[in-house]
Order: sequence, then structure tokens, then C-alpha cells
Amino acid sequence: ALTREAGLTASETRALLHNAAGAAFLPPEKREALKKKIDEVDEVCACGPMVMLKAIAEICKEKGKPCQVSLEERMGCGIGACLVCACKTRTGENGEEEYTHVCKKGPVYKAEEVVF
Repeated sequence: ALTREAGLTASETRALLHNAAGAAFLPPEKREALKKKIDEVDEVCACGPMVMLKAIAEICKEKGKPCQVSLEERMGCGIGACLVCACKTRTGENGEEEYTHVCKKGPVYKAEEVVF
């Protein structure tokens, strides 16, 4: 909804893609519109492709806004046995990285927990 309110079309929302250098890409005027919309809210909850979640999480971090992301990983068994939904996350106070199962711990994570 924030992307729509910021004036992004569906294709521009999908254009939150990584360029060849790996940086999130969005036309500057659209990125600024999205930043303004994020300024208007207390917290952001986002779902969609990982590249879009990464871009939104970066903006939220820059703005000091809490952000939750819903990861859309494939889930084979739904109980964590098959490892299909494993996602790299940061845990604990020291930020140690590990793989967690989206089917068990997620699908919603704090944006700062996800290693994009």
C-alpha cells in the first residue's frame, strides 16, 4: 500500500530490483516519494520479493522506523525437517548469523534480523 500511495506503478514496484552492482534500484523521485510516505507511519510491514524487502528495510533503517518483513519462501514440509525454507538471519545480541526455518520462526521477521 505504501508503494501505491507513493505513486509507484506495479511495474515500478517490481523495479525494486538489484542492478548489476547489487544495489537496490528505484528512480530517485520514486524513492523520495516512498521515503516521504514512510515518514508518515509509525511502523512498516512489508511483503513481496526479497529485493523489494531489502530496499524498504534500508529506507526504514535510514529513517529510524521499525520494519517487519514477511518472507515468501517455499515450504516443503511446514515443520522444518526438509530445510527448503531456510533463510539466513541474525540472532542474539551479538548479531550472529544462522539459518532459521521460515515455516517455524517466521514468516514475519524484524527487518534487522534478515540477512538480505
